[in-house]
Amino acid sequence: MRPCTDPRRGRRRASGERASGWSRAEEEACDISYPHIRLTEYTGFVFDLPAKRVYLSEKKRRKYLNKVSAFLAAAIAGKVKRPAVRSVHGTLQHVSFVYRDRRSFLPSLTAQIAHFPNDFAPHTLTSAARNDLLWWERILSLPDVSRSLLIRTTIDFDIWVDASTDFGIGILVDGSWAAWRLLPGWKSDGRDIGWAESIAIELAYRVICERDILDANIIIHGVNTTVINAYKQGRSRNLARNLSIRRITEMLIPRNLSISPHYVHTDSNLADPISRGNFGPPSLRLNIPFQLDAELIPFIVECTEEQRMPASESLLSIFISSYGAGHVASGTVSTWLAGLQLWHAVNNAPWHGASLLSRTSKGVSKLAPPSSWRLPRDPVTFNHMVVLRAALDLSNSRDIAIWAAACTAWRDCTRLGEILIDSPSTFDSSRHVTRGCPKVRGAASNKHKFLRFRVPWTKTQKSAGDWITSTETFDQVDCVSALEHHLAVNSSVPDSAPLFAYKTTSGWAHLTCSDFLARCNSIWFESGMGALNGHGFRIGGTTHLLLHGVDPWVVMKQGRWTSTAFLLYWRNVEEILPLFIGDSLDTFQSLKSSVSQLAKSI
Repeated sequence: MRPCTDPRRGRRRASGERASGWSRAEEEACDISYPHIRLTEYTGFVFDLPAKRVYLSEKKRRKYLNKVSAFLAAAIAGKVKRPAVRSVHGTLQHVSFVYRDRRSFLPSLTAQIAHFPNDFAPHTLTSAARNDLLWWERILSLPDVSRSLLIRTTIDFDIWVDASTDFGIGILVDGSWAAWRLLPGWKSDGRDIGWAESIAIELAYRVICERDILDANIIIHGVNTTVINAYKQGRSRNLARNLSIRRITEMLIPRNLSISPHYVHTDSNLADPISRGNFGPPSLRLNIPFQLDAELIPFIVECTEEQRMPASESLLSIFISSYGAGHVASGTVSTWLAGLQLWHAVNNAPWHGASLLSRTSKGVSKLAPPSSWRLPRDPVTFNHMVVLRAALDLSNSRDIAIWAAACTAWRDCTRLGEILIDSPSTFDSSRHVTRGCPKVRGAASNKHKFLRFRVPWTKTQKSAGDWITSTETFDQVDCVSALEHHLAVNSSVPDSAPLFAYKTTSGWAHLTCSDFLARCNSIWFESGMGALNGHGFRIGGTTHLLLHGVDPWVVMKQGRWTSTAFLLYWRNVEEILPLFIGDSLDTFQSLKSSVSQLAKSI
């Protein structure tokens, strides 16, 4: 057959042209100019214009089949060299113009070529390449295999796909959703987030296939550019993704369908919430009539709104073992389970946590990595406070406010967040203590003065607030005198301002937590003591009281703890325990002596 000499050959298809490469007007013109031409051959391909299809000429098909068979025989008998592999690879790339659904059987040969150090060193053909070549041999042995050139109409079914390692796969088709959860163990053997994105496209396409669509180009919105490019090329070097492409192309070709993946940013992807487990209304759930391929069943499972709750005990155990074991501390796992249990309670769903979950939790806690434990924070000691006071300028309104805040945090075992603000823009009088807050002044029976003020919000009492009590100590770190001095020097600051705001030449300024810590740490750093965390004030104040023999229950009240959690703040335990145990023994010996004296007198 003589090839058509139409000058349009080789030109790129313009917008509106048909899938054959010609527009309708050009096709009609060709029919007029070349009415006798119905079959034309070019580079081994036969174009059947009336049937709108293209196929390999019989001569070329046999030639390529013999070439693949001969290469396979040589490869099975021994080793092969790179030029031979390249030659077969090039031939198959050429024929994939017709066998478009077979392009996913080429990456194994591409990988084989990359393994050769040069053109002369022989290598054994990999099993993957051998299996793919056997497949090519079978397909080339079939006569009359063609590719359709019928025009494809681009259709947008409003399909969105996404995948998340946190939950699974989500798709959205015409506003209806479907989701599949990734099962433990899915991330192995080359399966990664790109694989999950590929499966999302595959599942979305299978939904469309149920609609009996033919001769169409389907638009799918996704986020993984690597996966999008792989589908456009018809192959991927990643074996797991390549298998997905094979499955989908086997469905595409008989229907003359193609996929046109479009990239969208994650924030704009409508399927993103679904892939994270935030499903749509049950009434909009897609009906999935097909069964998953056997290759996918071990790794994903379809989920519905009803299946999310109540969670079975085995599912809860799998969850904490998969995501917690060897990754997080036991406290984190406990927090996860507490949140899940609360969510079940809110939705009136039964909680199935029992012995299996308990044993799993214990096992997970034993596998907690060292990195999940944070070293205890160092305390602010009495010496730190003395150094701080000596370096501050107590004639400066700002330093006066800093010293008063430091004494309050340390002496009263107070959280910095309850007395200082993060920034002026976040100040809220309903949460932050002000200069005009309720205050109570007085003196105890031991003549020690005290100053109490009320904070509107605390970590434990929330909006109920609480009272902070400062007691006169007659030493260098006297909180009462520091507070009174601050209130007197900065008296021009309005009552609506934060408690530790200070006056300036232009009015007044906020004392933020970051400014406070920066000033303290700069002083300690210059003194060679090193920087400390803000919580060190509360820790150090607690330890100081215990070292001075203050009853632990009194310390608990001073720090406004509602449980014995404050015991975690103990530092210098080697001093605290002997102190209290020794005092107890002394008291016991004194009581024993008194009883003995009483017995003798009787």
